[in-house]
Amino acid sequence: MSVSKETKNGIFTGKWVVHCRYTDWQGQSRQKFKRGFKTKREAVEWEKDFLLSSKNNVNMKFGDFVSRYFSEIKPKLKYNTYLSKLDIVRLHVLPYFENVALSEITPNSIIKWKSTVIEKGLKNGKGYSQTYLRTINSQMSALFNYAVRFYGLTQNPVQIAGSMGKKKTSAEMQFWTSAEFKKFCSVVDDNLAFCAFETLFYTGCRIGELLALTPSDFDFEANTMSITKSYQHLQGQDVITSPKTESSIRKIYIPEFLAEDVQDFISSLYKIGKNDRIFQTCKSTLSIKLKKYAALAGVKPIRIHDLRHSAATYYLSELGANPIVVSKLLGHEKISLTLDTYTHNNTENQKSLAELTNKVFQANAEENKNEC
Repeated sequence: MSVSKETKNGIFTGKWVVHCRYTDWQGQSRQKFKRGFKTKREAVEWEKDFLLSSKNNVNMKFGDFVSRYFSEIKPKLKYNTYLSKLDIVRLHVLPYFENVALSEITPNSIIKWKSTVIEKGLKNGKGYSQTYLRTINSQMSALFNYAVRFYGLTQNPVQIAGSMGKKKTSAEMQFWTSAEFKKFCSVVDDNLAFCAFETLFYTGCRIGELLALTPSDFDFEANTMSITKSYQHLQGQDVITSPKTESSIRKIYIPEFLAEDVQDFISSLYKIGKNDRIFQTCKSTLSIKLKKYAALAGVKPIRIHDLRHSAATYYLSELGANPIVVSKLLGHEKISLTLDTYTHNNTENQKSLAELTNKVFQANAEENKNEC
């Protein structure tokens, strides 16, 4: 180790310096000098990490690589995204590969790992959903893509091993019809919950977007609602971030009855400021209430996020709205996402379409008969 005390005029300044030689990725011998470390241990750790990174050592332990990966990508990610990725890796990846050399993880190792993940889900209950398995697989693949790009790994074994899980299909989605939602609302006796559920159903906003809303986000003369931020409660702290994507930042028109209900609810809040959160609650609390009132109303249980699916289905299927308009309402980046996600295989809609086509056919036949 090339760590030494920093001196000035022969006197120790209390700081430590690193002066080391290394070989860069092109095989050239170079020197690195860095000063200002408060402790020797801090200097030694920095040198160790630097040399590991400079050599792109694919023989490092997978756990060491993961530590470097997250320290390098953390500044580029939203805090909630960073935590989600970290949780997946800690829970499903590190227990299996932590002490294995990065270069020794083969496609066959990945296939065995996938079986372990699936079996783990089955042991804990009915098994992980297909979309969750796909998310785990995607994060694993992202790790190896990073190793290929920046650490000299020759191939991504996850891509070679094939995918795990599937995208969520429209057939798997749960949603309420407007009739089911009205039945649900008839038993809700909590003002905050009622206003929150009503806003989620008729705007299709995400739960984080709802919980970040403030009075300043509403224009009750124009009946508009601006979505510019998202709220999460992470590691005991309230965190406000930008919405999921740039397209998620939007201003939408809301029904007059909803505008009146939101305005009445805001008026009932004691000394609320224009930039204070309207819905002082969290996702888990609303989820509990959603389940409770669904049981009281006798409607099928759905998740909080399914109210967003319900909104899309209501506007597209029940009202026959233009998909482009609904896509903008939901804050999707592309209309294809709206169509792929919410084009439900609805037998009733198909039956109605067949009946309508038959009526048109009969009307035309009758008209032709009269002309003859």
